[in-house]
Amino acid sequence: MFTGAYAINPASGLPVPVWIADYVKADYGSGAKMAVPANNERDYEFAKKFGLSIIEVVAGDNIEEAAHVAEGVAINSQFLDGLNTIEAKAKMIAWLEEESLEKGETTYKLLDWLFSRQRYWGEPFPITHDPETGAIHTVPTAGLPITMPVHIKGKRRAELTLGRTLDKTQIEEIARQAKGVEDKLAGPSIKKIIFVPGKLVDFIV
Repeated sequence: MFTGAYAINPASGLPVPVWIADYVKADYGSGAKMAVPANNERDYEFAKKFGLSIIEVVAGDNIEEAAHVAEGVAINSQFLDGLNTIEAKAKMIAWLEEESLEKGETTYKLLDWLFSRQRYWGEPFPITHDPETGAIHTVPTAGLPITMPVHIKGKRRAELTLGRTLDKTQIEEIARQAKGVEDKLAGPSIKKIIFVPGKLVDFIV
């Protein structure tokens, strides 16, 4: 639905019609989205349906037929004309910063979220935030837990995730109670325990 209002593009000074719609996603959020109909398929379909202007800003395919979604050379973009997509983005950000309109920043997306959630240290990721300085840094390797296999007579029976501060006696006791180990140690007596710090616990029965 067209609101009847217009926003002014700070780079070109041209008015941009403001519409309210959930065509992207019903639960996308309540923020504003800048449409680029010549270079985005959903924006293109929306503009076609409601008769909005479609200005080609990246040279490529025939926009009378479909949106051009690939990177390319900027056109109809004033001081960005002739630049490839990467160069145009960098120059646009620099211009916005010079005009004190915006500040460039880097955002990261976790693409392999399902795999990353299965790391041995679990959630959250080993990153700490200093509430006093606001600094964010990764936890050093020395602060991460370790994985240690538990064997009985050389055969792996379990794997432990342990803190690095535990001593030999504590680790052996945890290993005894591990699933797949405790029941097998219930009958025979333990003759010897082979302990390799950070590497292995092996019960010889």
